[in-house]
Amino acid sequence: QITVSEQTQPINVTITYTKNSQQTPSDQDNQAIIAEAQSYHPVNLVTKNVVNVAKQGIIGDGKTDVTNQLQNVLNNVAKNGGGIVYLPKGNYFIRATASDPSWTNPQSLLTPAKLEGLQVGSNTTILLDKDATLSVIPNNFWNYLVLNVQGADNVNILGGTLNGDRLS
Repeated sequence: QITVSEQTQPINVTITYTKNSQQTPSDQDNQAIIAEAQSYHPVNLVTKNVVNVAKQGIIGDGKTDVTNQLQNVLNNVAKNGGGIVYLPKGNYFIRATASDPSWTNPQSLLTPAKLEGLQVGSNTTILLDKDATLSVIPNNFWNYLVLNVQGADNVNILGGTLNGDRLS
């Protein structure tokens, strides 16, 4: 167990363990993902569930809509107490459009947030590879959510790029 308090400088932590004296490739991959997440400023990580989205068949080709697949992964991680969702190198296209047509109106900025965008549950870290981008499929909405953490605690979004560009 590692505890950090009143830390003002970034810390790098590598966690290793052995399982029956030999690690499986999956264990090694998960450890590398955890170590990368911990290389950011001190964050409170839940590491019991580590999901590499590429191993779930989710591709970041910059043209395939992966909204439903990513949401399923996020739902499963949240349902199981949280964890790290890792997006390796690639451009992951998601729908972040609002289902309410009033969101095409600037006045909609004054209304409470809707449950749109990818819903991120408590104790979840989204870790994007330095060469990974989470991109919104271009739309004409005035206002929308890419990631929605409403009602969630202990959420980290680390690395990569979020591209919310409309009509690009």
